[in-house]
Amino acid sequence: MNGILTLRVNDDIELFNYSLSRGTKPFDYEIFINTDLTQNFTSLTSSTGDMEENIDFEIETSDDPENIEFYKKSKSKLLELLKNTEYVTFTFDIKSIARYVKNNPILKTKKILFTDVFNLNPEIVEAIETYFGNETSNIYFDVAGNTDFISFKEYSNTIKIINDMVKEINRFNYSPLEKIMHAYDLVRNRVYVSEGENEDKTVSRALSSVLLGDKIVCAGYAIVFKTLLEKLGIRSREVYLYNSDKTCGHARNEIYVKDEKYGVDGVYYFDTTWDSKDEENDNSYLLRYRFFARTKESMDCIDNGILIDENFPYFSKDITKQVEKIIKEKGIEGIPPILLKSINHMSSLIYGHSLINKSMLSPLIPPQFRLTEDKIIKELKPLVEYFNKPLKADILLKVLYNVRKNQYYLEPEKYQFGLNEFYKIVVLSGWNFEGTKKEQLSLKTSTPKQVAKIKLDQIVRYSKKTDLCKNIEQVKLAKVLRKVYESKK
Repeated sequence: MNGILTLRVNDDIELFNYSLSRGTKPFDYEIFINTDLTQNFTSLTSSTGDMEENIDFEIETSDDPENIEFYKKSKSKLLELLKNTEYVTFTFDIKSIARYVKNNPILKTKKILFTDVFNLNPEIVEAIETYFGNETSNIYFDVAGNTDFISFKEYSNTIKIINDMVKEINRFNYSPLEKIMHAYDLVRNRVYVSEGENEDKTVSRALSSVLLGDKIVCAGYAIVFKTLLEKLGIRSREVYLYNSDKTCGHARNEIYVKDEKYGVDGVYYFDTTWDSKDEENDNSYLLRYRFFARTKESMDCIDNGILIDENFPYFSKDITKQVEKIIKEKGIEGIPPILLKSINHMSSLIYGHSLINKSMLSPLIPPQFRLTEDKIIKELKPLVEYFNKPLKADILLKVLYNVRKNQYYLEPEKYQFGLNEFYKIVVLSGWNFEGTKKEQLSLKTSTPKQVAKIKLDQIVRYSKKTDLCKNIEQVKLAKVLRKVYESKK
């Protein structure tokens, strides 16, 4: 059996110094010992003390058959389980842990596990290097985005790669949407490469394996994008889609974007996989943002019903009317599961809770908190609008300009910066200007060549209105002057 031992701060409130419980994956069991770390590890784990009483209290009286079965198998071999725990983790500060490990050499035969689920904190790396020195070969980390535990070296290198990207983006005074675009470009700067036939699938999907290796598939793009955005202070969700029999799937990101600079306040979808680099030495991917900030409805059209998001299986801009009709005919209980799941998914993202919780229908709930038909419709209408706010080329070009000028300063050979490139991006990305009614109609009925001509006219008009061409040339001149200055210096 695979187990973990947790040495936790001695708490007088605890009734027992020892306890045993069924473990969560990947552990079969977990043992807890309350201690102040004054007792050496060998003596601490050579007697179970009052552990049996604790098991009687926590497990034997349980109604869960699995708990009872676990108790029966474990009660007679407590010391054996203690002795054979492969991992040891602590609830103490790193300095105290390091001192205890140094004073108890037997712990060198164990794997010391740290949990850093959300932060990817470089200060943890510094503290471990300070107090453990070079004795880090048996230190492991449990980090969100990784299926398996990773070594200290992998943890340190993962942090470095993510933090280097964060530093690059934070050099500039970006708004949220600008941060997202710069991060989008960094993440999709990888060629899609799946794992080999004999390789574990995690090498192309787990955060550290992807960042430190040469394999990446859709789940890998999505978890790296999410991790980078979280470090930038932007909350992102991974979206997993599957076909009807779950023989194939896909992953992308869902983000609630609120950006006052551009007046953006909606939920959008980002697919770094489908916009990723095609070949290693080809930077043409930077001329397309086809799957950047798409609405739910437009993504559903692209997926064409072949791939379905299980958590958000249905969306329509008329969903409020549909729900209102169902409620009038069948009541709240008549709302089908597919609609209920989708509504609550939207609500949890925007409001932080489910909109339709059937337990709130009970007559025992105080009237002011009880869920009513009017309340559902009232809150659903503005909720749906968050998912139906397409971004026009007028806004996206402003975001692109403010990001690309900085990228151009950093790497002018890679990030082409000109009106012609902006025009190509508009066409290849399918961005639409507000345009005149005649243009809007023509875009729906014209050939691709005619569409390109319409958009050329639109971007020329946009450039004159916003001084885009003039601003681009000023940026290029500033770059040249900077280069001359640096060469003389």
